Amino acid sequence: MKVLDFGNNPVNTEYTTILFQGKDSGNKTSFHTVIEQKNLEGISYKKHLFKLIFIHSVLPLLLGGLIYIFCRSKSLVMFRWFSYLGLDNLIESLRADLIGFKELLPQWLYYSMPDGLWVYSMTSALVIYWRKSPKYGRYWLIVPFTLGVGVEILQGFNLFLGTFDWIDLIVSFLGFSMSIIVINLKLKQYEK
Repeated sequence: MKVLDFGNNPVNTEYTTILFQGKDSGNKTSFHTVIEQKNLEGISYKKHLFKLIFIHSVLPLLLGGLIYIFCRSKSLVMFRWFSYLGLDNLIESLRADLIGFKELLPQWLYYSMPDGLWVYSMTSALVIYWRKSPKYGRYWLIVPFTLGVGVEILQGFNLFLGTFDWIDLIVSFLGFSMSIIVINLKLKQYEK
């Protein structure tokens, strides 16, 4: 008995298996079709990717943005945008409600963590996007590495505007490294 599987995808999907019965000596062959139901690849794999993108790209960006909104100086450009959009009263009210909470947080969390979250987010998005072509995707990883870790190093040599900070460097490097490790593990875990 020979089995042909037309599900060539590395992720098992709904597929049809055709069993050929008979002798190879030229006798008539009878065909039996068996349909096996497994996770529909088109739906479950896309849900998995959506979940990865949401958790590892969108949420870190939102969290970093919220840290900026509630904990950083109002002299940042984004606060002018909020004013233009008519959100300045809402933002000011929320900041006033959370002022006691900010005092409980270590300074590195609201000064350095948003950078690390941004690097984590962008790196995750690129690893997910280039998952099928990691050979080419690794070149794109230069972008978050350069914008996070590279800029901080250049600041240390006074070659880029800003102030060098070891914590910024460490948090950005961890965001970059952890993203690659976590996303690759999640992708491999799903493909098993």
